[in-house]
Amino acid sequence: MTARNFRPIAFFLGALAAPTLAACGSSAAPEELGSSDQDLSASNANLQRFLKLRRIRDRWETGSTVLQIPAAGFHIVSGSAGKVGPSGQWPCTVAKVGLCELRECTSADVEDVPGVNIDINGLNQAFHVTTPSGIQFGPGPAFTAGQHATFSYSGSGLPETQTLTAPASITVTAPDNGATPLLIDRSQDLTVTWNGDAGGARGTKIDVQLNVTGPVPAGGGTTTGKFINCRFEPSEGQATIPSKLLRFLPAGPGGSLEIGTSQTKHEKEADGRFMSSLATGDYSRDATLQ
Repeated sequence: MTARNFRPIAFFLGALAAPTLAACGSSAAPEELGSSDQDLSASNANLQRFLKLRRIRDRWETGSTVLQIPAAGFHIVSGSAGKVGPSGQWPCTVAKVGLCELRECTSADVEDVPGVNIDINGLNQAFHVTTPSGIQFGPGPAFTAGQHATFSYSGSGLPETQTLTAPASITVTAPDNGATPLLIDRSQDLTVTWNGDAGGARGTKIDVQLNVTGPVPAGGGTTTGKFINCRFEPSEGQATIPSKLLRFLPAGPGGSLEIGTSQTKHEKEADGRFMSSLATGDYSRDATLQ
């Protein structure tokens, strides 16, 4: 397991809950892209057209994530609520290919919803966050594998309760080609291997996220990013992200590969959705895509 260059903020925002740059997802399951043999490079016209057709139009999205970083010895609790801005669209476009989703996102056009209270009970301690500034850092583990957490949302007309089972960490054994940053050849499939069953609770998955995010402008402004998010069964012990998906991301530095376990629940309401997650951040590497 590699602890260096860990980027927990990118991991939990990108792979899990909350209406942020990386986490804007569709309330309905994204459509399959089609032929498994077609080119999925970032410049492919068919892919770009498909992404535009999948623009997201939920009125709001709220979510919370408890993420613990075993190697670093701390945890993060996040909570946020957002609604669409003037354009009436969420800023991410989504395409589903097998067990993976391709996301192309911009940070523009999301408005924070203040006053949503999120209470999380049943873990090593109770947590409370209130939007919009709902991020807390703390020492030590937030949860033990097998604990049952209750996420309760209230305020701004958003009543909802979700119950999840805490996952266990895994040990990631590949990829690691010895380079810093990690070198990823987009012309080759990317194989990920791990040891551990993530605690064995039903619904727990192995999350693999590879992303390239643009710089945050000084003084604020629009940030863009492209993401590949894949979820695999823990018992498999290994998974492969095909080269055709890797070509969706641009070549160059500034990427990251994040791997961990999570249990996540989605609930769709009439005009939006909730998403709660318990997760571990077990592997993080800066990456250069070739």
